[in-house]
Amino acid sequence: MTETGGSATQAGIFYQNTVAALALADLLDLDQLSARERLLEVRVESTEHVDDIVLCFADGHRDFQSVKLSLRVQNGAWTALWQSLHAQLQSGFGPVDQLTIVVAERNAASDAVAQLCERAATAVDQAGFVGRLADAQSRALASIEKITGGAQSAFELLRRMRLLHFAQDSIESELGRRRLTGASPSLPSLLPILRDIVGGAARRRGLFRPASLRRRLKLEHDLLLGEPPEWGLAAFRTATRQIARLTIPGTSVSGTAEDMFVWPRARTLDTSKRTDFESENPEQSGTSEEVGIDLRTFPTDQFDRVVVVAGPGHGKSALLTTIAGRLAAGPLVPVAVPLASLAAAATGVIQFLRTTMSTELEISADWERLAEQGLLVLLLDGLDEVPATSRPQLMRRITNFSARYPQSPWILTVRDAAVLGDLPQSAIVELLPLSDGDIERFAATMRDRLGSLQPWQVVRRLKLYPDLDRLARIPLFLMMLLATTDINDPRPLTRSDLIESYLAILFSPGRSKATGASDDRSVILRAIAETLAFERLEKQEIGATEREVRAVINRFVSDVAEADVLFEQLRTNGILRPQSAIRLQFPYPIVQEYLAARHLIDKYLDSLHQRIEDAVQRPWAQVIQFALELAPDPEPVIEAILLRDDDAFATGLRLVGRCIANGAIVSETLRLDVAERLAAFWVQAPSDARERVGRVLADGFWHVASPKLEAALHHRWLLDQGAGDILSKRSDRKLTLSVLQGLIAKARNSTGIHHSFKYALRAAGDDALQAIINAMNPDTADADVVSDISGLFWNFDTASISPALALKVARDERLPWQARFRAYLLAGAPLENAGVELAIKGIEQADWDRNYAARDLIGVHADPSAFFEQLLRSPTIPLDRRVELAASIGHHIEDHSERRRLARILVKDNSIDLEVRIALRLMEARYSDAEQFRSLVDDIPSLPAQHVATTIALFGHYPDPALAEHAAVLTRARAQSNADIVRIANSVTTGMRSIFEMDWGFGGLIRAAPPHPGILPWIELLEDWCDRADLTPAERMQVRTAAVGLGSEPMAAALERDLLVIDDFDAEVWTTDDEYGHTISHVLHQLKRRLRELPDDLVERLLRSKRYNIARYAVQALGDRGDNQALRRLIEAHRVIPEWSLRDVAANQIEQLAARLQIVVRKDGSSYRID
Repeated sequence: MTETGGSATQAGIFYQNTVAALALADLLDLDQLSARERLLEVRVESTEHVDDIVLCFADGHRDFQSVKLSLRVQNGAWTALWQSLHAQLQSGFGPVDQLTIVVAERNAASDAVAQLCERAATAVDQAGFVGRLADAQSRALASIEKITGGAQSAFELLRRMRLLHFAQDSIESELGRRRLTGASPSLPSLLPILRDIVGGAARRRGLFRPASLRRRLKLEHDLLLGEPPEWGLAAFRTATRQIARLTIPGTSVSGTAEDMFVWPRARTLDTSKRTDFESENPEQSGTSEEVGIDLRTFPTDQFDRVVVVAGPGHGKSALLTTIAGRLAAGPLVPVAVPLASLAAAATGVIQFLRTTMSTELEISADWERLAEQGLLVLLLDGLDEVPATSRPQLMRRITNFSARYPQSPWILTVRDAAVLGDLPQSAIVELLPLSDGDIERFAATMRDRLGSLQPWQVVRRLKLYPDLDRLARIPLFLMMLLATTDINDPRPLTRSDLIESYLAILFSPGRSKATGASDDRSVILRAIAETLAFERLEKQEIGATEREVRAVINRFVSDVAEADVLFEQLRTNGILRPQSAIRLQFPYPIVQEYLAARHLIDKYLDSLHQRIEDAVQRPWAQVIQFALELAPDPEPVIEAILLRDDDAFATGLRLVGRCIANGAIVSETLRLDVAERLAAFWVQAPSDARERVGRVLADGFWHVASPKLEAALHHRWLLDQGAGDILSKRSDRKLTLSVLQGLIAKARNSTGIHHSFKYALRAAGDDALQAIINAMNPDTADADVVSDISGLFWNFDTASISPALALKVARDERLPWQARFRAYLLAGAPLENAGVELAIKGIEQADWDRNYAARDLIGVHADPSAFFEQLLRSPTIPLDRRVELAASIGHHIEDHSERRRLARILVKDNSIDLEVRIALRLMEARYSDAEQFRSLVDDIPSLPAQHVATTIALFGHYPDPALAEHAAVLTRARAQSNADIVRIANSVTTGMRSIFEMDWGFGGLIRAAPPHPGILPWIELLEDWCDRADLTPAERMQVRTAAVGLGSEPMAAALERDLLVIDDFDAEVWTTDDEYGHTISHVLHQLKRRLRELPDDLVERLLRSKRYNIARYAVQALGDRGDNQALRRLIEAHRVIPEWSLRDVAANQIEQLAARLQIVVRKDGSSYRID
């Protein structure tokens, strides 16, 4: 902090903030400067010895600045100054780093120091330095030598220093000389804005970088700083926004990306899940899973290197187009880079931008400068489209770019995560298949362009045609369906039919719009396209150069003019589109793959069996699948595949199964054979392969009459991995009841809920319910067993059974209460008086584990609101039970207006227990009652710690920076005990980095969101808490983990050090109150971006842990490493791991890694071996 005569003053603080504001201006400067002058980072009040301002430059050197209003020799501030400068020189000071004193008032002391620094820098040695000094300088030097410990140490210090005189009034004129707004001088108002920003961050060790500072100026001050006009970026931004359009090629359907794009749901990729040929088929089971990634937030500090994984047609390219349009407004510079073009250019990323992209875009931007400052955003599309032989070199270029320009964000799309290799510190996310809600949004978007489409009708129609419904979960196919078919007259379609209907428009656009063409060239265009698609895939390429396209055309026509016409029609019809200035590509890779398959069938059908080895490798995997689906007699090829010695994961068998499910023409005998082979593998497969086989069976073999398949359907562990879908599709009452009897027999300690099987149970109706009731005989089964069996009631709804049958159970007083609660719920509303009395008794009981289902009867009461209020007011119900009920008000009272009305009445009623009223206030705050939320923040000093934590976790709903800072101040004063600090710290990450949809109890879905605008004071608070000496190692690790989740770099470095020195992860210090290893697993999760590859010794220590959550990270780390040695270590670990669930994770990793390395792994008993 600035000082005058040793005491801090407001004037000194103001001056220091002004100097720091000038540094921020330098951070924003884009003029042509040398690397030593280009500023990349500014820290204020850092953790260094010289901590006022620390500047980091492009050449790697740092400048540690101490800011003073004036210098006075021999006072306390003078001594402290030289002590801190000397300490900094001795502590992590680099060979090119620099120390700077910035002084406002010029006097004899400052002049003497300035001259000492200048002469020391030019002196050959210490003797020569001393010999050139005047008396005033010698007196100052004597004082410095005394403080620093001698003449030589003072000399070494001074030669690494400089002193700058900056009068307060000269800083604004200095700022005015910088072109921070492009062509014009800097805005007069910029200095106070920057000074206020510094002042707000100085209390919390502020860190500033160019991109985040520019975005903050735009967001908070509506100030968008331009680039040098000679770069041409203003026109580039306009062009990027204009071309950010989405089109279904060959149709009249198009629009701006902002209007047409439906943002996909996404989640962090489970790296244990392999992406392969089966990934082209959407798994509807994924549509109900928790989603936690909002791609609209890209890029943020912790979401700036992103790999998007999705199958063909899931909208990866459309996503990048939309992101480009959103970011084009500034201050970031989005640049779409086709990876196939980058690979073909054989240059580094920056050189590619300088040459190819600058020429194509007609701009002359300083790409290196933009990347250094984090302003350049690379949109890298289509890694799968790069030949396999070119990928390693391409990945090295991206890795090198990431290392050289760590602040520059990028997002990369790929179909198959297995081809990624090792990318630095990237978040890998997967796009999920469309849900019914997504399809409605798509249909609503298309309705404006196609007319007469009612979104709800689209969803309803699709439900009538399961195969079509499944295909429509892929955005590309849904768009094709909506744009090229009559949704009100759907006919049986395969994916090939759907692509054909799309291609018909590409090759004959006259069907949908006038093109001006007088002759129909659809036949020859199709032949050219099929030949081109096939031959480019033979070269392992997606797309082609103009020369390569024309070479194919010339084989079909000899006339030059006709060749030109055909080339133009390939482009104007949308069959080919520009990939870059030098390459063309098909509209979607899957279209090229389909055309190549058509060519293979038409021209080389006899050679299809020779391509069996290509069947599970990209890009031929899709081609061979299409070819088998299209071939008039694929059985010989399929039989040849089945005769091969398959690997441990039945890869060839699964490929065959998928082709048959997609429509390959086979005999019933072969279909039965494949079904039984799949069933035999299914029952003993690792979970990843088991889930995929279940999907194949449910899609294409559900109707096959096979005793082996029917036997497999009885395994409970398969019900949610395909068996339930098969049973529900069959709707075979006898088979359903047989499977149900097996579930009843093994109902002990089972949840009883089977999401996919419940439709079969509902179809069986009273017969199935009666079978359950028969097993609930209290004379032959104990109460716990009866209660567990009654859990099967959850699979029915009131419409599927006779309510009288359920009521008979509910009224049977011999049965345990839990079973009766469930029966009353199944009987439906209105709840009879006996049921009301039973519910009250159940809620009053201390043993909540045996009576929790009583709460569900609130919803079937004749007046749920009145009953809910009665329960909250009842003194006979335990207080914690009433609090829990209050925290679930949104579940019990679904009508929003009624819920709010009742909650407001109860909150104001002082006769209601305070804890209950707090819970109601928290729930209303979750449902956007800003008044309640502000009052909860104001009450932080008096609220119990758990409610303080919940309040803070809800901040994502209220992006108010002033309120967040106010809450941080109150929390700092409120939190005293270690337990409170840990509890609150964990909730801060939720509130500042996500939106907490707290809908059930005090839990709910956590949705990713941009960092809260009030996040900085919380980072400071958590960093300060980490310094508390009374925290245990486990507590400190939890608080540091939370700080890292907010974006604290110092805590990330400290957390990494903490992790690497732990020898035994199961030592008592880490297992106390943490049976499952959540603390360490959370650390590993937060450090995943920082530790892109765990050290070998750390992996081995993690593997030794007996706690699943910890050892799992070691297994996944080996899989992520992606080399032969890691595969062998995984196989070795799989042999000795005793726990089934961890062995399963290892098996999934082995499958994924073997596929990536193209190494065949065989079964060896219950283990694996490399062939």
